[in-house]
Order: sequence, then structure tokens, then C-alpha cells
Amino acid sequence: MLKDFAAGVKIFFRGVTAFYSDRSLWSCALVPFLCTCCVCIMLFYAAFAAGRAFARAIDSWMESLPDYLDFLSGLLGGTAVALSLLLAAVIAISLLGILYECFGGLFFDSLIDKFSYKYYGIIPVKHKFGFDAAFFAASAVYGLKTLLISIPLLLLCLVFPVGGQIIFAVIMGYRFGMGYPVAAGYCRGVSFGESFRLLQSKTLLVSGFGITSYVILMLFPLAVIILLPGIVLGGVILFEEKCRNGNSEL
Repeated sequence: MLKDFAAGVKIFFRGVTAFYSDRSLWSCALVPFLCTCCVCIMLFYAAFAAGRAFARAIDSWMESLPDYLDFLSGLLGGTAVALSLLLAAVIAISLLGILYECFGGLFFDSLIDKFSYKYYGIIPVKHKFGFDAAFFAASAVYGLKTLLISIPLLLLCLVFPVGGQIIFAVIMGYRFGMGYPVAAGYCRGVSFGESFRLLQSKTLLVSGFGITSYVILMLFPLAVIILLPGIVLGGVILFEEKCRNGNSEL
């Protein structure tokens, strides 16, 4: 049992290593990275503009105060700008993973295709509209179920801070770990249901991969920019080698 879990943990590191050891794959993650950076830059610009507007309002309001209180205008204005940028930073860190994953969802298929062909000899499959529609509908249902499951788990964390956090990480980590191998199956032309059934027989393996990925990203939110492409490739490795019994050149 522990051997399977440890194998899943190892797959996480294999995926990250595979991405950074092959420069030909980097371009596939460049566009999502740049899109995420652009959104964050716009967020900070908007926060700075709002802070400056608030600072000017404070300066205008304090013109009627005595001269010896002029220093308060600069102090409060600077504080307003600093707090605006701090708020932007908190929002950016909170949304970084979601943004990168959303943009990555539009481009990571090419990363999976390129990696699968290069290391497993798998030729990318051209999907029909019906297959895509069914797959994305099943993915949406899975995502909604995950969201609904997370609500009582978050409440449990409030009641039992330590034990609740552990339970949350285990359950959400497992569901997180299911997503990327399923995405690898999609690029191979395997339906969501079939991929899901294959992965359900590998519970400890998926848990080792998913929990490791999830916990690291929760502890270090900024690491998502560095690690997410590797996690995507980890999903390919898990699916091909553990579910499809494929061999690679890694």
C-alpha cells in the first residue's frame, strides 16, 4: 500500500523533472504564463490607480486643515497606495493558481500531445464534437461535485483546525490528482468515464500524486507558476505507465 502511495509521490517529481529537463516543452507553457502575468500586471495597475485616486482625495480634503498637519496628507496618501497594492498582491496570490490553470487549460493539450508523442510514441487524436461535448460535460460535473464536497470540508476545518485540514488535504488532493491523468486520457482519445474507471483502481497511486501536488501548491501558492506544467506531465506519466502499461524514454 505505502509502495503505491510512494510511487505516486515519485511521479509528481518525475513530471516536474521531465518538464524542466526538456527545453522543447517550455514553449507550450509560455502563453499561459504570459497571460497570467498580464492579468496580474493589470490588477496591480488598477490597484495603484485606485490608491492614487484615493490619495488625491485625501490631499484635497486636508487642504482646509492647519499647515502643521500637512505631513498627514502625504502619510495617509502613501498608506492608501500601499494598502491598495497589498490588497492587489493578496488577490493575485489567491487567484494565481486559478488563472494559470484556466489559461493552461487552453494550451496544455499541446504540451500533453508533444510529451506523449516524444516519450511514448502516441500520435495525437483528432476528436469529434460529440466526444468533446461529452468529455467537457463530465468534467464540469466532476468539478461541481468537487466544489460541493469542499464546502462541508471547509466547515470541518473551522471546527477542527488540525484534523480538518488533514482530511481536507487528503480528499481534495485525491480529486486533484484524478484531473490530470484524465486530461492525458482525453488527448489519447479515452473517454472521461473510462479514464475515471482506470484511475479508481489506482487509489493510493493517485492519492500519492494528487496529495503531494495539492499540499505543495497550498503551502507555496506562487509555486504554481513553476510546478503546474510538471504536474500536467505527471498526469501523463501516471496514465500511460500505470493505467495503460506504456514504456517511456524518460
